[in-house]
Amino acid sequence: MESTGEQPHSVYFTQLSLTIYVGIGTFLLLFLLLWFYKFHGEIQRRKTLLKEFDGPPGDWFIGHVRHFTCDEYSFEIFGQWLDTHGENIKLKLFWNDVVAMMNPNSIAAVMKTSGPKFELAYSLMAQWIGKGILTSDGPHWFRNRRLLTPAFHFEVLKPYTEVFHQTVKNLIATWREKCNGKLTSLEMFEHFSLVTLESLAKTAFSTDVEFPRKGKKHPYVDAVNTITTATTDRIKSLILRSNFVFYHLTSQGRSTRKALKVAKDFTKDIVKRRREIRRENQDIKTGKYRDFVDMLLDAKDEDGSGLTDEEILDEVDTFMFAGHDTTASGLSWFMYNMARHPEHQERCREEIKEVLAGQDNITWSDLPKLEYLTMCIKESLRIHSPVLLVARHLSEDFKIPDGRVIPNGTIVWLLLNGVHNNPKVWKNPKVFDPYRFSPENSEKRHSHAFVPFSAGPRNCIGQHFALNELKILAAQVLNNFRLEVDPEKVPKRFFSLVLRSEDGVWVEVQPL
Repeated sequence: MESTGEQPHSVYFTQLSLTIYVGIGTFLLLFLLLWFYKFHGEIQRRKTLLKEFDGPPGDWFIGHVRHFTCDEYSFEIFGQWLDTHGENIKLKLFWNDVVAMMNPNSIAAVMKTSGPKFELAYSLMAQWIGKGILTSDGPHWFRNRRLLTPAFHFEVLKPYTEVFHQTVKNLIATWREKCNGKLTSLEMFEHFSLVTLESLAKTAFSTDVEFPRKGKKHPYVDAVNTITTATTDRIKSLILRSNFVFYHLTSQGRSTRKALKVAKDFTKDIVKRRREIRRENQDIKTGKYRDFVDMLLDAKDEDGSGLTDEEILDEVDTFMFAGHDTTASGLSWFMYNMARHPEHQERCREEIKEVLAGQDNITWSDLPKLEYLTMCIKESLRIHSPVLLVARHLSEDFKIPDGRVIPNGTIVWLLLNGVHNNPKVWKNPKVFDPYRFSPENSEKRHSHAFVPFSAGPRNCIGQHFALNELKILAAQVLNNFRLEVDPEKVPKRFFSLVLRSEDGVWVEVQPL
């Protein structure tokens, strides 16, 4: 019988292969065990740190999502949680840990950083406003913020007061026509959305438009409403966060896609026309007159490089959203608060007439003289904050002033409306009291008890623009109309990126 010399080799290689497979399997098993040990250890560490924060019980899967209805219920439940669980509340958003802050010390500590924003909310908004300074982080945000800052210098803002007067006069004419001398109920948000959009188009983009006289909503305003509502709905729904599901399988997604096209086409057209005007008008190029788009087109780094066309459009979209929707919200709720408090309305009116002294327009130098009006505007922004929260996603452990540590990966909600209505910060917070903002009371108050425009390195870059517009539009409306509450249309607060009312903010208007 012949012997095969290959057999021992075959056995050898079989044993070797088995040894290799066992070795690889052992390595993978050890790796998985180590990963599980670290993962489990991190979970336990997070649980230990978050145990220091109190919070209401939530659903095992969705957490506290069912409470985030963005309507009156949400406002009420957060007020209850503040009373029962403290000013820094532990919550769950599906599998995400959340700490909701209503304490000014804690809010100040977070706002002083330029840490990353909550990716989910801002990634959904980025489909509209791209990587503008509202949604971006890191070096991109820092560079663009630096390049945009000169566009909001006081010297740049001064000429805008005249434009604000032009737009509010169009509004006044429209209201007088609608009222025909009688007390008439008007929906504030619709009208002020058009006015603030017109102001932006004229001041920031030198585009001559007059929206309020059309007697109907502008397509851009409708598009913005559609987009903001959709974004809020998608944040609340795990299923709708999928772009495929939302845009291809839902009617809301299809209408939102159309709205995105309307909004983006509107701003693209603005920038295109601005470029054409710049080519035709040498005075603009040499700096005789520069608006927001001029600043973007002329902005240069130290090496001479500027913003790309995509970056310019992203910043334009960002400014169009942030510049008109938030201001429209602030103006609408201010008019409602003036209607609710005729004594403050009348005192504002007296101050306005005194400052005007028979003139038609309020000048730049007149703005600081409107002290009581400014106090009322700030009190209205406190009670009805246009922006209800700012979200951050911690990239490292964060120690708050009371010594507790929030673990990295946690979402932090800075509840602006919460701190503005916190009874531990404000006495009788539901009472409308403009004297909270007198110079002496403001001095005694915590620096972050009132932050309607956020604070720190990521504060609202256009806050002075917005406040000037608020003052001039509010002053001219009160100088021309008496405001009363519509008893049949009580507003129901609703949050859709900015504070609105479910059925509109209705106020009865009487020409003077």
